[in-house]
Amino acid sequence: MKQPIALFMLFSMLLVCNMGQASILSGQADDDDLTPYAELYQLPIQVAALEHAQTSFTPSTVEVGDIKIEFTQVACDGDWILTCAVANSDTVLLLPGGATLERPACGEIFVSAEAEDSSFLELAQATGKEIRSVYVYLKEFDSYGLYFLDHSVQADKTVLYSGCCLPDAIEEPEQLHWTVQIYSVNLNTNKLTLMDSKEFPVMVLPFRSF
Repeated sequence: MKQPIALFMLFSMLLVCNMGQASILSGQADDDDLTPYAELYQLPIQVAALEHAQTSFTPSTVEVGDIKIEFTQVACDGDWILTCAVANSDTVLLLPGGATLERPACGEIFVSAEAEDSSFLELAQATGKEIRSVYVYLKEFDSYGLYFLDHSVQADKTVLYSGCCLPDAIEEPEQLHWTVQIYSVNLNTNKLTLMDSKEFPVMVLPFRSF
């Protein structure tokens, strides 16, 4: 897997652009996690594209091993693509893709005032649960070049964000692919070992206001 850029590289992009069976079910989005995130970082995606994604994108849920992932949002204005997915598991702790064991388990954005400040490593040691690192983004980002991964952690879900400034603008609907990668995590070395990898097609609908 090509390593994505760390979140701090997002700001460089803004300057440049100003193992198991998998099942899939259709559903409806209950929350809009993408718009607050885009507003937080003032991402240069058109607001119209974010609004359009709330009605044009149909969420779906996959199960990869004992981890359930809901693809909740994809927004595209032709120049930027932003995605959002939600991950849950009753049996293992989830380490968002790109995060390390030393990072706060409560996340670093949209953090509740009541959240504890223990790290992912401390949480794993306290609970005795295994940790799985979960990457969810669009496979094509690897060939596009610079992209970012980020996350927020809430009481009942781990929200996984990704985004990319497209090297070439797209104007027509285009089929891309979600990639879901699950890794085991060595608590002593932070080393990741790939356990499972799945791909799922997704139709990206560019929308912009003129």
